[in-house]
Amino acid sequence: MWTTYCRTSSGRWPPKKPNCCFWPSSCAGCGQAATVDSLKNDIPDIVYRWRHLEAETTRTRTDQSFLVPVADIRTNLYDLSINRYKEVVYEQKQYDAPADIIARIKALDAERGADLQALEEMLTGVASETV
Repeated sequence: MWTTYCRTSSGRWPPKKPNCCFWPSSCAGCGQAATVDSLKNDIPDIVYRWRHLEAETTRTRTDQSFLVPVADIRTNLYDLSINRYKEVVYEQKQYDAPADIIARIKALDAERGADLQALEEMLTGVASETV
């Protein structure tokens, strides 16, 4: 998780300015061992967004980065965990009916049984030829 703070004139946290905001951002490559996959990270995007904070004001809390008003931070007793402020949208998943799943398992089991029977017949034929 990558978390940065808004710039203040005093450089202190919590800021004295009441309109200051907190800017949390999730980072795909942060806190991981260096692998080929972790080299595809979001750090350049985070740096760009930090340098252009005025564009962040239109982002929602479901986006990768967003601004949080200092009033919300005070309400949460200055807890700066991204999960405290980020809104998570869950997708509802549709699963097949249990009867359909059981029917597919039975079909796969029957296919596996037939393949096992064919293998046993091949092995029996090979064993009788070598004797």
